[in-house]
Amino acid sequence: MALLLALPLVYVLSIGPVLYFMTKFHAPMTANHYAAAFYQPLIWMRENTSFKQPLDAYGGWWLELAMR
Repeated sequence: MALLLALPLVYVLSIGPVLYFMTKFHAPMTANHYAAAFYQPLIWMRENTSFKQPLDAYGGWWLELAMR
């Protein structure tokens, strides 16, 4: 039961490390395409709900970390 409750949180939080690795190691366009498809529900949530600011802050933190 705990696993079922944790999976959505793991999905949302997993976008940060994915952004980090794709930025840090210059992922090919095909990887970007697959990541965008996988995270489409999260992208929709960012664009259509009040979660834009927290998701941008979280993703921005990981991108900033990758640029170091």
